[in-house]
Amino acid sequence: MKSKQIIELPLLHDNHSHASLYTILSSMPDISNLKRQQCIDFLMQLPHDELTVIRGWRTTELTFTSQERSILPPVLLINYSLHGFFLSDKAIPIVATILPEVAEHADDPRWQEIHVPEIFSAYCAFSYAGQNEFQALLDGLETQGIGSTDDMAVCTPGLA
Repeated sequence: MKSKQIIELPLLHDNHSHASLYTILSSMPDISNLKRQQCIDFLMQLPHDELTVIRGWRTTELTFTSQERSILPPVLLINYSLHGFFLSDKAIPIVATILPEVAEHADDPRWQEIHVPEIFSAYCAFSYAGQNEFQALLDGLETQGIGSTDDMAVCTPGLA
């Protein structure tokens, strides 16, 4: 009977990652597992005097009427794929103060798809993650065999 041999491989280096973006996303509320009414109820309980950024929006499962959009608090919903977003009416002027071009194209999925770097910047501009969150992400990568990474989208100064 042959004994099994265990081979230990070195950790990999990831040359193309968005570690700081993923860190920021991990610190946001996630609505991806909520049903439509649960999402609406959750969103309506958010602060009405500041922008909240939320991930996990599924465009085919959660659409908004113009009436719903007008009564939602200031919210930026990030598409599950990260390649698009939704702004409530109350969020548009807040986003426009920092990223006017992003606010201007809130209803233009084609522009959003072409301008992924700009929308990634928007996600980061209105959110924050610290060193502890970043270290947790790196620790998670290590459990997947990744020991180091190049960050393609440095979002939070001081993390990389």
